[in-house]
Amino acid sequence: NSEENRRKKEKLLRNGIRVVTLPELVDSSTTKKLKKFFLGSTKVNEMGISFKDSSGEEAVFPLLYARDLCLTPDIHTVEIAADVVKDLKGRRDLKILELGAGSGAFLCSLVLNNEDPNLSLVEATDIDPVALSIAEFNLKRAIAFSGNSLGNLKFQISNWFDEVKGRFDVIFCNPPYLQPKTKVWEEYRDNPKHVLYAPNLTFHYKQVIDSLPDFIKGGSLVVIRVPRNEEKVRVIKAIFSNSFNLNKVVLDDIFKGDSRFLRVRFL
Repeated sequence: NSEENRRKKEKLLRNGIRVVTLPELVDSSTTKKLKKFFLGSTKVNEMGISFKDSSGEEAVFPLLYARDLCLTPDIHTVEIAADVVKDLKGRRDLKILELGAGSGAFLCSLVLNNEDPNLSLVEATDIDPVALSIAEFNLKRAIAFSGNSLGNLKFQISNWFDEVKGRFDVIFCNPPYLQPKTKVWEEYRDNPKHVLYAPNLTFHYKQVIDSLPDFIKGGSLVVIRVPRNEEKVRVIKAIFSNSFNLNKVVLDDIFKGDSRFLRVRFL
């Protein structure tokens, strides 16, 4: 009922993330879906994504993920997606791509915060089919939850751009960059190792950035999460300078709490 929904909304807004168990979730059909998509994981968590619904009221979407099956999402990815929505105002027939989607937090936030029916394609990729199924589970729920109209949805198993076709208006990715044995915060300790660690800093960044020319166009916006360390960011920016004429690129640093992103606009 409405009182229960209000209490749940307040709890989500207050706590941000909480552990949930399968029986808590709405009905038996939802529970069956969770067992299918989350492989019976006992480490299912819920993160609230705040947005304004069609009536302008504050609402919260419960994004679900399993800490042992995908990267733990965070509020900064949600916030950067909401910022991207502002850049899309007035544009039409937009194609959006999230590489290495994991739980689908970026795309869910973008869809929930975008009231303009301007998305013709939303595509999520991941190298891990289990993670991709979690992104699919969340994104389809977010679309239904928001009531916003949307064009085509596509879910593609792919190592970065390997199986991707076409050019996109927005591309988001959060490549792994930690060195093996680097200690991580508690909420990431159960995550699959491949979503956190890389052989070296540039291993994944170079794959993504070097492939970009085949998937962007004039006006494309690319957002990539990077380490906060200034020296490491200089190394990543150098990959851009080697791949692109920087006179045709606007590259900004965006800080969200303790997270850092590169926002790259192609002219």
